[in-house]
Amino acid sequence: MRMCSGRRLLYCAAYSGFVGLWLGNCAPSSADGPGRFALVRHKRPAGEIYLEMNLAWELHRHFEWLRFSSSSIVRLASCACGSRTGSFIDGRLAWTSIRCRPAGPTGFSSEANRIKSQKMSITRSLIKRPPEIDPIAFVPNADIYDLDRAPYLWNVDNIVVGTQTNIWGWCLPHGGRLDNTQIVINGRSFNPVRTSPKGAYAELYPWHPNAALAAFTLQISHQVFDIRKEPEISLSCLAKADRGEDAGYTLDLLIADLDFVMPPQDVAARIGAADLLHYVMFGRAIYRGFDKALQKNFGKSFSEFSTIVDWGCGSARVARHVTKDLKKNANLVGFDIDAVAIEWANKNVGPYFRLCKTSPPLEQATATVDVVYSYSVLTHLAAETLATWVEEMARILKPGGIGLFTVLSDRAMIALQSGLARPALEAWRSTGIFDSMSNLDIKALDVAVDYYRNVWLTRDYINKIFGERFEIVDFIGSFHFYQDLVVVRRR
Repeated sequence: MRMCSGRRLLYCAAYSGFVGLWLGNCAPSSADGPGRFALVRHKRPAGEIYLEMNLAWELHRHFEWLRFSSSSIVRLASCACGSRTGSFIDGRLAWTSIRCRPAGPTGFSSEANRIKSQKMSITRSLIKRPPEIDPIAFVPNADIYDLDRAPYLWNVDNIVVGTQTNIWGWCLPHGGRLDNTQIVINGRSFNPVRTSPKGAYAELYPWHPNAALAAFTLQISHQVFDIRKEPEISLSCLAKADRGEDAGYTLDLLIADLDFVMPPQDVAARIGAADLLHYVMFGRAIYRGFDKALQKNFGKSFSEFSTIVDWGCGSARVARHVTKDLKKNANLVGFDIDAVAIEWANKNVGPYFRLCKTSPPLEQATATVDVVYSYSVLTHLAAETLATWVEEMARILKPGGIGLFTVLSDRAMIALQSGLARPALEAWRSTGIFDSMSNLDIKALDVAVDYYRNVWLTRDYINKIFGERFEIVDFIGSFHFYQDLVVVRRR
């Protein structure tokens, strides 16, 4: 638990049911004077944390958006915040349910504590809507990262199409405000309905205000929007005040893929998509993202290239979409170290895929490839191995050939390792690579135990490893969840 200041405004923290209220750097010097706060304990369900506050001292002098001065119990359905950090008070939530009771001028007396709480109506004029604050303000060691904004994360967990369309998922509240998020499907906006608090999201993203209330549902009548008539849907999650500055990633789905016969579960699990929806939706979304990057930077799509390589193709969840774009004499080759996945892809997608080793070379002639794309491969290779594979990509690409490679960088460090100790973060920033964390997702394959890791790179390191043989054309943040995309062209 820590003291917050400046634009961090009001911050609450909880641990094992104990709740305290921090007033930034504005707490009075005397513990006995007006404005002191009490640390109390309530046995409440997760997500129903109560704060007892003596607010005789006028908070609005320090927090202009918070305007009430009575001793109160504020019910915050926002603060099932796990054991590390919590959430600032969302003004919208605060005014919807405040219980107020009188107390002595210096705190809660035993007599006052026996007084039955009286509901008090709080109007918008009393508590203003809080200003937009990016969650980067709550990220530990935020000054380490080369970012002005925290990563934004969301996902769809299930889609059921029956008498209506039912969608379940989770989305971090934009700016911590529960009324500030919209789910956009093929250009049409829908308001997510927040469900009961889930501590898992607060544990995963303790730096994001109201993360515990990320879970949502959508029920869409076919009369309002019938997705059965849409061959493909594209879903995005945006702030209602979004100005198009950072739309983030989309999730794309071919409706026919809801009946797709996917590879064996253990094969799909090795790429982090063990269920049908995530397998087909992520595959389509990654394909769409690569194609958009090509069009944005080169004015071309996959269909306009003759020779394409999918390095790390797995069971072809992305490549199966690329093959449908190939023109008559074009060629796609997919490489992977997973023999079972390669066998399945050749039988179910087409004879495009080859088994490769964990070190170069690939069975591909020098300077013969127009485009090579790779999702979540460089994210798992230690420094020396990574360098040899970047050199191999340069070998197979034609001069002017295009490379599309996802990486873990600053966004992924915040999303996955926000609790990493500052010395480790400083070492990462200094060397440019953090590659000491093992990953056991492919332990069933015949590879060395220390080969497959989780690896984070800084932007400087990315420029360094690609700069000699490639021109870095673009860096697309939040390409897919917390993975960024490096777009390069062979010199």
